Amino acid sequence: MSEIRSLKLNVPSATSSHLEKASQSLGNPVNNDFGDRISNAIRSVANAQNQSAQISKDYELGRETDLSKVMVQQQVSS
Repeated sequence: MSEIRSLKLNVPSATSSHLEKASQSLGNPVNNDFGDRISNAIRSVANAQNQSAQISKDYELGRETDLSKVMVQQQVSS
């Protein structure tokens, strides 16, 4: 029975250790503020939409000839 208790006590520390390692490998520290994460997500969406608009404009003007590239960028931005 004491073995089960000791295992139970080690689970939370193991979990936090794994979360910490995963966050570091993704390049995001565990202590990121929620507001920072939302701001980064909004910036990422805005950048994708701007890139989509630019590549669509380039296609219409004949600067970009790869229609599949334009369509993929539009899908990414949506």
